[in-house]
Formats: sequence, structure tokens, C-alpha cells
Amino acid sequence: MQAGPLKAQPLLYDTVASVRAARVPSVGSGGATHIRTAGYHIVGDGGGALYRRVAEAPGHALWIQSLDGSFWAFADIILTPEMAGAKGDATFVSGKPASWNGTDNTTALQNAIDAHTYFHVADRISFRKANEVYRITKSLHCGYGVGGFTTTRIEGPGTDYRGEGFNGATILCDFSNAPGVVFQGGRANRWKGVGLRGRNWDWGFNHVLGAVAGASIDDTLVANWLDPGLVVEAGGRHTPYAAFAVDPYSGAASSPAYPLVAYPSFVGSQTQYDKAYSSDTLIEDCYIGGFDTGIVVQPSGADGNGDFTKVRTCLIEYCRWAISVGQTQSRGVHVSDTNFSNVFCIFATDIHGKQEGKFGAPITNCSASECLNILSFGSTSIVGPVELINFYSEGGWRIGDVSPTTSDETSIEFRGCQFAFDGQNDVRGVPAKVMGSANQPVTIKFDGGVFSNFPSVVNLDFAPSDLKLDGTLIVPQSTRTLAYQMFAHNATGGGLIFNMLGSLSIRGGQRLKYVPYNLDTLAAAGAVIIGPRQLSNRSRCSCIYIEKLVEMSGADGDGVYNSPLIGLIDKTLITHASVSDKTLTFSMPAGYTAASFQLYGPSNGDVLWDSSTGSVFFVSDVKGLEVTAVLQNNYKAVGGGHYSTLTPIPLTTGYFYVGVSRVYTPDYYLQGDFSTRSLTIANCGRSDGYNAFMTTSLARNDYLYYDPIRTAILAPANGKINAPIVAGSLVVSGYPGLTVTGKRLEIFIRPGPVNA
Repeated sequence: MQAGPLKAQPLLYDTVASVRAARVPSVGSGGATHIRTAGYHIVGDGGGALYRRVAEAPGHALWIQSLDGSFWAFADIILTPEMAGAKGDATFVSGKPASWNGTDNTTALQNAIDAHTYFHVADRISFRKANEVYRITKSLHCGYGVGGFTTTRIEGPGTDYRGEGFNGATILCDFSNAPGVVFQGGRANRWKGVGLRGRNWDWGFNHVLGAVAGASIDDTLVANWLDPGLVVEAGGRHTPYAAFAVDPYSGAASSPAYPLVAYPSFVGSQTQYDKAYSSDTLIEDCYIGGFDTGIVVQPSGADGNGDFTKVRTCLIEYCRWAISVGQTQSRGVHVSDTNFSNVFCIFATDIHGKQEGKFGAPITNCSASECLNILSFGSTSIVGPVELINFYSEGGWRIGDVSPTTSDETSIEFRGCQFAFDGQNDVRGVPAKVMGSANQPVTIKFDGGVFSNFPSVVNLDFAPSDLKLDGTLIVPQSTRTLAYQMFAHNATGGGLIFNMLGSLSIRGGQRLKYVPYNLDTLAAAGAVIIGPRQLSNRSRCSCIYIEKLVEMSGADGDGVYNSPLIGLIDKTLITHASVSDKTLTFSMPAGYTAASFQLYGPSNGDVLWDSSTGSVFFVSDVKGLEVTAVLQNNYKAVGGGHYSTLTPIPLTTGYFYVGVSRVYTPDYYLQGDFSTRSLTIANCGRSDGYNAFMTTSLARNDYLYYDPIRTAILAPANGKINAPIVAGSLVVSGYPGLTVTGKRLEIFIRPGPVNA
């Protein structure tokens, strides 16, 4: 508005520039104590505000000096970015920035934050304009960690989903050498409804990182998730390019370190590091995309507070690490109702800062789409206990890694979580381990939930005594089509693999749901829940992780102990070993008998687990001493119908563990009389004399098996059924070691299917 004669000077001015050009009468001359602008740069730009006449310039930057020399300090109860001079004039086209050449709003936004944080101007900074995009070229500091604890509250319209017209607000972080937003020395900081987008977004989007169909580069390599055009420090342990960083300037300066902070004059001269810790930071209803790390807590290497960080109803995508905690004292990191998309790893505690981070709080009702890993955890003695509740993942590749190192490991629990591994395919590859690694005992539990859409096996690199599944559904991508696959499927509960096939662990404790196959008809049977006992017969051989087998009739509910038939093949003793594409061939040592093949494997349908890599094979053919097995994980297509291993499999060192897939107990309780003088086991049948079931429940060339450690009644090699089955008796291949009457015939081992 034009400045008129002094007596006519109005209270309302068009813009800040109008005030600067105006002569406002003094209060003693009847002049105003307050003025209002209709805009900051132009009328109606959202920057209009109320100002109060003051004697001198305030300590913050939100003031105007009119031409007469009067000072006017910001006095509105609402503070928006536009009131500090910001312009949301950057744009998006089809979810990608049209340019990064909008107004640099760093100073304007920082001025607003400083005025609110240190001078209590307004109760929050309110981003009121929908779909506005604000470009900055340096970090925004919500507190500097000096002069006592501070509180910053930012509020916007909500998650903007990449700035694609969803009524959100976005800040473009047009740099890569520092965090987008820094929380330092804060208490109860709140950032809500304003998204951040970084310079790494285009790299992830253009290379379709994480896509189920496969990325244009190898996205299983963590280095490939960061644009090489960014500064080197962007992926650093202490200097990650993060959307939000909690306490990055605490502790001693790292080398390299984040850029020097330009401290405002009102805080005086300050050192760059050793700043105060934060606590109780909330990040809510935000879009975060295009960074090395979405949210990082204490990357500097400090270890104090930075605790009780909460993340709610956010969307984080196109980052290497979504949420990373660096220090042991963080505790209470609670993540809820947050979605993750196209991220290399969602939760990490061993990547940044001290690499000893702690979550120590539930992660609830979150989801992941096309994220390669869910977690990368160090020792659970620090990170845990941790509980993931109702976590849903689709298009995933792995669950991730846990690295227990102490005797004080705590627990990780997954309750009602669903993991669909659609991201495992020939293009990206099928990982050797879906979850690893096992060094020290650690308690991991899956309560219910689902593992689905994996090509063949889910290798959890923990012992069954450490990792428990209770009612978890196991569903591979497709049905098994060949007999040897069906035997292996049943033996592994649908494709579940434990470390060393569970051979050095106490059996039992697992409750699995899966669809087994009838091994006689080769048809899928109905879904079953097994564990710690399992109904069994010749057509439904046992799962190797089950403690007890109950005859299919179920008359004896207690059952018999499952056979501990996990064989061990020393690779130094096999010959002619090779892996071509997905086919493993080798020859067993001379003198390895037919009885040994059937009793201890490898026989068709058996499962091999490689001690060096966790690679899993299903045995498809045995010809003489030569064994052929097909790789089920740890592979990738290389074109022309050929495959290579992701991790080379050594063939002259280490061991293959052999899970025998052909173990069963008869349809009914079965007992008989043994004599050291007879090959015939007489008076066979139930204790009531019924024995008609024997002709359909058993078959010639099956082995009656007794563990020689438990009893000397019949040596394993002597248990082959050598004559056609007749009701009431069995003829075996060798004499019993004891004379016993009414001895239960517990475990039988059938031959494998014919060669594939």
C-alpha cells in the first residue's frame, strides 16, 4: 500500500517491502503499536503476519525496520514458512522433480525455526499451503545443542506421497553432505506432516531398485543403492546423507565429519561437536525418500540419550537404510503404522555411529514393499528385546541378519508377521540365507505369521533350539512337480531350513503349518499343523524338525521319538565333485553301501545343507556311488538358461549335512517278538492282535530302524525287510542283537523315489 501523509498511514501493508518503505508515526504521535502485512513478497502469498512495535531489533530474524527507524517484531500466533520469506516454488512432474532450481529457502526456514525454538515465537511452525515444495541447500537445525534443552514443533498437512498432488508439503534437500533436518539437544521435538526428499531419489527410481521384476543394476549390493554422483561422505558411517538425524553433532568429531554449523549470533561462539543429547523425538505423517538413510540416531559415535525416538505413519522409500540407530543408550525406538518401499534395509543397528544401536521397543503395524532386507542387527544384548507385531512384507528378498556375539543375548519376536519373498527370482537371485547368522544362542520366535512366495526353501541360519515357530504357515511359490522335490518338501515342513538341518539342536518346539504331499500318489494333501508331534505313515514321511511321530490312526497319542537321521558328508572324502548351473554331482567313497545310502543318505528326496554357505540341495538321482542334487538357493541366472552361485560353494572343504526325508512310523501301533536266532520278527501287530494293516502300511525293502545309541536290539544294517509283507511277521536282513518280546516297531525308512 502506498505511504501517504503521516496522519493517514494505515495499519495494513501489502508486503514486508511496503513496511520497509513506510514512515510510521511514533506511538506518542498517535502511531500504531501493531501492523499487519497482506503478504511477504506479494499480497496473498501466505506470508502476511502481525508485527508489534519494539524498542530494538529482537535476537531472532523475524523483524522489520520501517523507513522511520521503528522496529517491528513478529507477533502472530501462527508462524508459517512464508511469514519468514520462504517460497514453495519447486515443482514435481510425474513424481520426479522438474528441476532443483527453485528458491533457496534455507535461510528463511532456519530463521523461522530459530525464532520458534529459542524465542518461543508461535507454538509451532505451520506449513499451511498444500502441495508446496521448498528447496534448501543446507541442513535445517532444530536446536543447536547449546544453552539448555530446546523444543521445536513443525506441523504440515501430511504425507505427500512423493509430492504428487496429495495435499502434502515437501522440502527438497538439494545437497548430499549433511542431514536434511538436524535434531540436537532437544526435548519433545515434533516434526509432523512435512516430507523430505533427497538427491538419491532419482537414482533409486530410475534404476527401479528393489523392484520384484529386478533392477537395472545389481541391487543386492548395498553400494549400488547410493548415487555415485553424490559426495563420498553421503554413505559414511558417521556422515550419512539422512533426511533426519538425531544428535549428529554429539560426542567428538569424526573424520570425516559433517560440515561446520553456522551458529547464529544469539548462541555465541561454539565448538562444532560435543553438543547436548536429545530425547523424545517424534517424526510423524511424513514422506521421506531419496536419501542414504531415512532417519539416523547418533551417527557421530557418541553414546548418550538420543532415546525414545518415535516414528509414526510415515512413508520411507528409495533409501539404503530406512531407520538406523547407532548407540546403546537410544532405547525405546518405537516405529508404528509406517510403510517402507524400495529400501535396501529397513531397521539397522550395526551400520552407523558406534554400530551398537538399541531399539528396545515394539515395531507395530508396519509394511514393506520391494525392500530387500527387513533388519540388520548387531548383538541383541544391546538391540533387544525387540518385537515386530503385524509386520507385512511383500516383494521381499530376505529378513536380514542378526549377529549375536555375547552370552547375554536377548530376544527378537515376530508376532503375526507376513513375509512374501516375491523378490527372490532368477534375475535378482535367490539368497543362501533368508535370515542369518548364528554365532551365539539367541532367542528368536515367530508367533503365527506366514512365509510365502519363496522359490523353494527359506533358510533361517539358526538352530531350532534358538529359533521357534509357533503355527507359522510355510507356502512356497508353486507346487512341487517331481517326486524327489515332494519328499524334500515334506521333510522340511514345506521348505524350512535350519542351521545344520537342526542336527546339533534339541528337537521339538516347532509348530508348522504347510501342505504335505502323499508320497505314494504324489498328490498334495490337505494343510496340516505339525509339532511337536506329527501324524505319520509311509505316504506321509516325517519332518526332520519334529520331536515325535504318531501313527496315522492316532491311537497312541504320545507317539515315538523321531529318528535323529542327519548324516554328515566330509567333502574331503568325496570325489569328482562339481557344480554346473544348479546341478551338484559327486561320488561317495568306495565301500559306501546300499544300506548306508538308504539309512543315512544321500538318497533321492534327501536334503543337503552346505556348512560353508548355507546352500541347500535336493537329491534327485543316485547311480552307484554317484550322487546328483539340485541347488535350491544361492543362485542367479546369468543368461542362456545358465546359472551361477551368489556365493561360491567349496567342494573340497567343509561338510554336507544330510536330512533323510524317508522316515515314518506305521499307521497303527506295531509290536513284535525278536530272537537272536531268527531273522523273522514274530507275532507282529497291535497289542490286541490286529495286524491286517501291515500289508499296506509297510513295504519290502524298507528298513526297520533302531538308533544304536538307544538300543542294541537290531543293528541298522540288519533292519532291511527282505521278504514280501505278510500280516503277523516281518523278515529282516540280519539277526537281532537281543531276544525281546512285545517290542514296539517304531521307525521305518523307505527307499527314495526313482531317479529323476
